[in-house]
Amino acid sequence: MAPEQAASGTTDARSDIFSFGAVLYEMATGQRAFAGKSSEETLERVLQAAPTPPGTIVPTMPPDLQRVILRCLRKDPSRRFQTMADLKVDLLEIKETSDSGGTVRTAGERSNWRTPMWTAAPAVAALAVALAIYVFFARKPPSSDAPMRVTPLTTISGSESWPEFSPDGTQVAFTWDGGISGANNQVYITLVGGGGSRQITNDQRYSYTAPSWSPDGRQIAVSRCVPGGRCELRLISPLGGQDTKVNESTLDFKSAWSPDGKFLAAALAPTPPIRQGAAILLLPVAGGAVRRLTQPNASGFDFNPAFSRDGLSLAYVSCLDPNGLDCDVYLTALTPTLEVSGAPRRVTHNAGVVRGLAWTRDGTTLIYGSRTVVTTLYRVRIGAAGQSERVEVAGFGAGEPATSSVGDRLAFTRSFSNIDVYRLTAGRPPQPIVTSSFKDEQPAVSPDGQRFAFCTSRSTDAVEVWVTSADGSGARQLTHGPGSWQCSPRWSPDGKTIAFDSLGADGHRHIWTIDAEGATPTQLTTGPGNDQMVPTWSRDGAWVYYSASGCIWKTRISDRHAEQVTKEIVQGEAPAYAAESADGKELLYSVPGKTGQNPVVAMTLGGRALHQVVSCAFNDAFADSPRGFFYAACGEGGIRQVRVLDRRTGNDRVLLTLDTWDTGIMGLPVSPDGTSVYYPKDVSPHSADLMLIENFR
Repeated sequence: MAPEQAASGTTDARSDIFSFGAVLYEMATGQRAFAGKSSEETLERVLQAAPTPPGTIVPTMPPDLQRVILRCLRKDPSRRFQTMADLKVDLLEIKETSDSGGTVRTAGERSNWRTPMWTAAPAVAALAVALAIYVFFARKPPSSDAPMRVTPLTTISGSESWPEFSPDGTQVAFTWDGGISGANNQVYITLVGGGGSRQITNDQRYSYTAPSWSPDGRQIAVSRCVPGGRCELRLISPLGGQDTKVNESTLDFKSAWSPDGKFLAAALAPTPPIRQGAAILLLPVAGGAVRRLTQPNASGFDFNPAFSRDGLSLAYVSCLDPNGLDCDVYLTALTPTLEVSGAPRRVTHNAGVVRGLAWTRDGTTLIYGSRTVVTTLYRVRIGAAGQSERVEVAGFGAGEPATSSVGDRLAFTRSFSNIDVYRLTAGRPPQPIVTSSFKDEQPAVSPDGQRFAFCTSRSTDAVEVWVTSADGSGARQLTHGPGSWQCSPRWSPDGKTIAFDSLGADGHRHIWTIDAEGATPTQLTTGPGNDQMVPTWSRDGAWVYYSASGCIWKTRISDRHAEQVTKEIVQGEAPAYAAESADGKELLYSVPGKTGQNPVVAMTLGGRALHQVVSCAFNDAFADSPRGFFYAACGEGGIRQVRVLDRRTGNDRVLLTLDTWDTGIMGLPVSPDGTSVYYPKDVSPHSADLMLIENFR
């Protein structure tokens, strides 16, 4: 690729001339003009380095041919041939002179040298020029100006996910729930261009996810998981039949084959299915020693590896938190033997939740699905200093990209979520309170029960905090920044102020406060660490608690003084959510456990004594009030009981039962009279489809 293309600049026909010069250089010398040890190093040389003059590699090369090649490879497009027609004339004259043994006089150049043929290898040299002309002029495919076009790859009911092209680009493997809500995903294969789908796994005891096709097309690696439990990396034939185990400590993420098909890179966790601490490991397919390729953040995890086509670079996703909300794409260089070479480099900033990662066919760009507001596809060029660009043609709801090694095609999953806020009162059916065609999440009830706050992206490209009355009327936008994501609203005890976390331009979350009637927000925290998230207020309104650097901190409103409250690591895990008890004497907080099944412990604010309150509160959904300790009980399936525990007597009773629990809310919004809860409910249709972009570039 030309330097201007690598730097995300404007390209034109002169960019093709640069690419032609690189091909001709390799044909004439047997070496690449800008060869590097990795894709990243190669692009850096394209941008910065001058190629070795080809005549020093092949001393018998005619100076006229060297001049033509080097002119094609000029960094400045204005100093290259300006059209392919001019270049073609020069090359044809060189070829004709080489064929006849005559004097070469190229356009705009006077030369007195004479040669009967090219002494080193005249037939090969002449053939190289002839072949280059044939490839670029006689056989060059039509211009890539054809518009990108999005078409359905599958048109079946239910949810399809994780497309993966076969090596020849004619088939796509994917997972599907069979059109049955709640069913475990199985692996299917469909032909590109139609022809129906063929099932290759059929075991409803397990859910399969993220197929990855081997380079020779004979095997598919896939994660086979017990729902809510451990996963195994398995190999299956595209023809179906018995699968075989590669490793049993993997997570339900995509694995990647090395280009030679001898290794698989996969995310392995110390204590699966808990994600925290998961790293990318290199697994020999035929057995042998396992090697670590990445070092995750202490409170986060790494996943979704993707080898470059030459195997000299590994891209992957790294998250700073155990829930996968603060993630970015990283790149690490590899040696030809797949040893890590140097420190990893961060190539995206503020990617948020990442859904899938893939290299483009030319190895210059990474495509990934990202959700900071709504999920969509982005691209980022390797070696360029530019920002990630949205793949506009994919639209919203796009993720899990896959590229074909043959042709300009990109497949992806398109899904949509419509989450509304519901109120459930004992003895009554659920009642929708806040409805829209967007995600309305994280409801928080005011102390007097007359209003509640929530976050949504309904009016902008950013998530903002909104406020509405208790019956859902009069909704109005409260925040307008400062970042791209303002959420986790919490009311002060007097109902006059709302604290929230904001994802800023630096890619980190900080705590802010704003007047509940609307005003300019005030930043409360800048540390510790990079991120401070999920605020809650002390009962006297003097402090705000939050999660930061793997523990719970609090900052005083009056002077911004910050204090660490919990130890850095509690029972081997980082606390996720904290709130003072109703009497203000204890701090209650959750300790991340198995897939959202988190115990809640209490710590006296003075003596630091610890004791367990409940063994499990699903997705950190709990709240303490004078009427009792409310929490969402853990259990199988989507049905959740909201229970009330009297902490003095130990009486634990069922308040009400939710028919579904679709998303975490970090705390449990309970009405002041203790009779109702507010919760987010996914009301979108059960559907996700596979889409195909033709002429992708």
